Amino acid sequence: MAAGHDRRPRLNGMGGTPPGGSPAGTASEEELRAMQSRYFTVQEVVPGVYAALAVPGQGAWSNARFVDLGKGILVFDTVFTPGAGRDLRRVAEAVTGKPVPWVVNSHRDYDHYLGNQAFSDVDIIGRRKTREVTARRTPAFLDRVRTQHASFLQELRGRIAGETDPLHRQELTQECGEHAALAATRDELVRDPGVGRGQQAGARALPRLEGGRSAGIQPRVRAPFRRLTRGLPRSPTTR
Repeated sequence: MAAGHDRRPRLNGMGGTPPGGSPAGTASEEELRAMQSRYFTVQEVVPGVYAALAVPGQGAWSNARFVDLGKGILVFDTVFTPGAGRDLRRVAEAVTGKPVPWVVNSHRDYDHYLGNQAFSDVDIIGRRKTREVTARRTPAFLDRVRTQHASFLQELRGRIAGETDPLHRQELTQECGEHAALAATRDELVRDPGVGRGQQAGARALPRLEGGRSAGIQPRVRAPFRRLTRGLPRSPTTR
């Protein structure tokens, strides 16, 4: 167990009492409020390791994680929107009582790094190839968010209205919610949210992080998304 783990507010009935906080196995109302988010629910997987599980259709779109490393918190992926990224940071710091000095972006999908701008003052670690691809394609994608999202959402809502498969309708409804949340933040989006900025030596030393897909995001849900991303550079495979 890393030093300082006994100082954090506890989740899920696990032991430990923060200074001036609640008895072991409980959390004060203030602590519980700090842990709440419209974007995700937090679960402590093992002591010091937390999962932020995305609430469908609210703007996170993918799950994230954060780890108490003793002196600070490492956040793994920053989800899909600036608002969700800010809330992820707020909850991570509230749960652990520690700052976030490091972020890792696992790969190049938008729902894993567009929240980076909520971490503009920390080192963001990623593969060099991922950084190169996202640096090329993110500005163009965000321009499309500003200029095409209204028509894209209208088209998506039309597809939802005409969809007869309940599962597919649910998936499309979730995607519509995620994109509506992104469109609502279009005025605050920055053209380069930063991937692999900062600890470049550390990034070179990381094992292969490319690949994988967020739980709960099905291939059919991604299909309407292709119109917004058509023609943008793709990340080279590392398999």
